[in-house]
Amino acid sequence: MKEVIARIKGLLADSGLTAKQFGIDIGLKKSPFNDWDAGKSAPTVPQILRICEIFGVSANWILTGEEHSDGNTATDVSYSAVVQGSNSGPVTVNNGSRERKLSDEAVELLRIYETLNIKSRMKLLEAAFALEEEK
Repeated sequence: MKEVIARIKGLLADSGLTAKQFGIDIGLKKSPFNDWDAGKSAPTVPQILRICEIFGVSANWILTGEEHSDGNTATDVSYSAVVQGSNSGPVTVNNGSRERKLSDEAVELLRIYETLNIKSRMKLLEAAFALEEEK
């Protein structure tokens, strides 16, 4: 979730909006960043959709740092990682200096993710972020 918030903060910094005005624009009474940074709350699906409208970016980019791909290659801007593979063969992640194969479960999650519409992708990612924070 920290990466998502960092991307949103970057958009805000480039926009000239104040944090308070941004909060109002997404339906809050104040800036959400203190609560988001403290882990007290996270951007909701409706807020992310509104952020997309305000800044003219895709929800996929806000949530993952990447734009939609054809399913065989995806670039994660925040990590400069490349995922390569096919539907029937092994999938590897290359992060410049390190390469590793993804588990069958990870490949299946990627396959499912690619089939979802943007709203469903956001729900899946919200659930993943919540599980990650429980660790």
